Amino acid sequence: MKLRWLDSGEAVDRLNPIIEKQGWSQLNERTVRALVAEDDDGKIIALLVLQMFPILGPEWVQPESRGAGVMYQLHEEMRKFLTEVQARGVMVIAESKVADKLCQREGMRRVENPVYIAASFGPGVN
Repeated sequence: MKLRWLDSGEAVDRLNPIIEKQGWSQLNERTVRALVAEDDDGKIIALLVLQMFPILGPEWVQPESRGAGVMYQLHEEMRKFLTEVQARGVMVIAESKVADKLCQREGMRRVENPVYIAASFGPGVN
């Protein structure tokens, strides 16, 4: 077994079929780096993917402008941009009831699995 970094194009070509079988979102070659373990024949036996996955937020509207549909317009423009750059998805940390409602309106799925965050990464990080 050997560990090998795949360039973004190779990561998409070789990993997307595996990812599709799992029912996961496809990789975007502009936002991915992948480390794989290969057997002696070059077959991928394990993978670990680093992805740039957009986090949408924070969201805020001036109090006197609330209720005028401004956030809906912002969402529509953001959707166009995310489509243009072929974002593989988006995550929202819904810190308000309004943000939660907007996510539901957009048809987003509430995360059911544990989600963890590290504000920094490196030696000595707990």
